[in-house]
Amino acid sequence: MLEDLPSWVGDTAAPWSLLGLVILLIITGRLIPLFYYKELKEDRDRWRASAETKSKAIAVFAEAFPEILEVGKTTEKMMSSAPVQEETQ
Repeated sequence: MLEDLPSWVGDTAAPWSLLGLVILLIITGRLIPLFYYKELKEDRDRWRASAETKSKAIAVFAEAFPEILEVGKTTEKMMSSAPVQEETQ
């Protein structure tokens, strides 16, 4: 099967085809340098840590919210049931 191919295919076309494939992969973003990959990974880890910290803070607020809401309801009832004094001049 390979004997039917002309000799220039293996000698000339194959290296240029591989080079073209590598360039195409780099241009389309499927092949990236190792230093860039490490930078992306560090950035991802930093954002993940930030999201976890934010998630913990939100959980604290969500836990305290019912109590804060109850205090607000109680204050509103007390203020609305208090008699209103009219100002005299």
